[in-house]
Amino acid sequence: MVLLLFIAGTYLKNEFDKLEQARKDNQRGSDIYAETDPNNITKSLQNVLGGELPSAQASLAEIGLVRERLHATRNSKKIERDKIEKDASLLELKVPVSAPSLQLLKLDVDIEVLDQAVRHVSEIERRARDISMCVRTPKVSCGNQIWQLQTQVAQHGANINAWNNQIQGIRAQNPILAGLCTSVDGNAIGALPCRQIAVHQQAIALAQNQLLQASTRINDLRQAEKAANEPFSFTFRSVASIEAKRALLRSHSDQLETWLAKNWLEQSIGLVKSQLLYAVWTLLAAILTPLLVRAGMWASAKAGRHLGSISIFPDCDSNILVSESSTNCAVDLTVGDELLVHPDYPLSKSDGLQSTTQAILDRTKPLVSLASGMFYLTRVDTQTAGTAVVSVPQSDPLSRLSVVDLPEHSSLVLRPRYLVGVVQKKNGPLTITSHYRFFSSASWLAMQFRYIVFHGPGKVILKGGQGVIAETVQCCLESNRHLTIGYTANLAYSVIRRSDFWPFVFGHVFLGGERFAGQKGIVLSSATPSSMNNVRSSQGGLPNWLDALMKPFGF
Repeated sequence: MVLLLFIAGTYLKNEFDKLEQARKDNQRGSDIYAETDPNNITKSLQNVLGGELPSAQASLAEIGLVRERLHATRNSKKIERDKIEKDASLLELKVPVSAPSLQLLKLDVDIEVLDQAVRHVSEIERRARDISMCVRTPKVSCGNQIWQLQTQVAQHGANINAWNNQIQGIRAQNPILAGLCTSVDGNAIGALPCRQIAVHQQAIALAQNQLLQASTRINDLRQAEKAANEPFSFTFRSVASIEAKRALLRSHSDQLETWLAKNWLEQSIGLVKSQLLYAVWTLLAAILTPLLVRAGMWASAKAGRHLGSISIFPDCDSNILVSESSTNCAVDLTVGDELLVHPDYPLSKSDGLQSTTQAILDRTKPLVSLASGMFYLTRVDTQTAGTAVVSVPQSDPLSRLSVVDLPEHSSLVLRPRYLVGVVQKKNGPLTITSHYRFFSSASWLAMQFRYIVFHGPGKVILKGGQGVIAETVQCCLESNRHLTIGYTANLAYSVIRRSDFWPFVFGHVFLGGERFAGQKGIVLSSATPSSMNNVRSSQGGLPNWLDALMKPFGF
C-alpha cells in the first residue's frame, strides 16, 4: 500500500510539474508574440530604443550623438545574441517556446528595430541639413530666398532671350559672314559681327549656368521648407525572417494550448475552479443552515409552549398496564392469541406452541414495519394456552424489555424503533394509525409531523436502555425527549426550552424536553440513553442517518 501511494504521489507530482511548465512556456510565448507585434513595437518605440528619436529641428550634433548611441546599443544586443546562441543547446534552439529561443527572437526584433531607427535618424540628419540652409542668413527666410532666386532666374531668362534676338539680328544683316562664323573663329579673321556673336554666346552660356544654379538652389530651399513643416515619424516595418519566427512561435503556442485543453489534470483543475464558488456557497449553506434553524428553534421554543400543544385522542382510555423491565420477558398466551417477535430476539416457548415466519407486522402499514425492523418476524400461533419468553440479544446487553397491556379503547403514541414484538388476537389484530400535524407549533419545534398510534386491545413488547420507566401524569410532566418511548394518546404534547443559546446552536446540548399535560396519562421512557445507538443495529431497522431523515414522519 505504501509503495502504491508513493508511486501515485510521484506520478501526480510529475504531472503537476509538466502542467506547470507547459503553462509557463505558453504564457512566455504569448507575451513575446505580443511584444514582437509590429503595432506594439511602434507604440512602445521609446522603451525599445532606450529613448526618444530626435526631430528634424534638432542640431546636427545632437542627431549625430543619437545615431552613435543607436549604433552602440545595436552592437551590444548583437553581442548578447551571439552569446545566447553559443551557450544554448541545439534542442533548446529547436523548441520555439524555450527560454533561449524566445530571447533570441526578442533580440532579433530589437536589432531590426535599431537598424531601421539608424536609417530613420540618417534621414532626419539629411533633412536637418536641408533645414539649416534656411537659417544660414538669419534675416532672410526660405521664402524670401526663393523669391529672390526666382527674380534672378527671370532676369537671366530675359537676358538670354535678348542676347539670342541680337544674334539673330546680326546673322540676318550679314548672312554670308554669319555663315563663316560657325566654322571660323571671328577673332581670327577680325570680323566684327562674328566677335559680337561670340560675346553674346559667352554671355548666354554664363546666364544659363547661373540660371541652373538658381533653379537647383530653389529646389533645395523648397525641400528644406517642406522638411521643416512636414511631420516625420518612425514606423517599424517587419521583415520576413522575423515574421517566420513569429509564425513558428504562434504554431507551437497553439499546440501547447491544445495540449492544455485536452490534459486530464488541467480539465480537472478547471472543473474544480468553475465549481469552487458553488461548492463554497454549498458548504457555507450546509454549515450555516442547521445553525440558523437551531437559532430559530431556540427563539421560538419558549413561545411555542404557549402557542398550543398536540393531543391525538383526548378522550381515549389511558389505563394501560406496564410490566417491570427485565432481560427476559414472559408473555402468557391464550387460545386465539398470536405473538409476533423480531427475529433477532431469542424466543423460548411452551410445548404445543407452533412458530412460523411472517413477512411484516402490518400489511396496511408496511413502512412502519420496515422502519421499526419488524419484518421477517417470528410468529407464535396458539392452539393451546402457553407461555413464551423473549430475551435480550447478546448484541445489546444493556437493554431491558417490558410488556405494555393495551386494553380496549386505549391508544398509545409510540416511536416504532423501540418496538420488539406484539401480542394480538388472530381475529382482531392491533390497529396502527397515522396522524399528521403540519400546522402545530409543537410539531415544528420537535421536527415531527407524523404520529403513529397503536390501539388496543393487545400488548406491545418494548425495549429501553436499562429499563422502561412508566410515569403517571396528574397535571403535567416534563421529560427528556430523547428518552421518550411513547405516551397515552389522551395527553397534550408540547416542546419546552431548557438549554442556553450557544451550546444549543452548536449542537452540544439538546434544546430542551417534552411537556405532557392531562389527567391520568402515562409516559413511557428509557431509563438511560446507553443503548440508544444500538437500537437500529440490534433490530435491523433503518440506518441512523436514514432514521434521522425519517424522524419528521414519526419513525
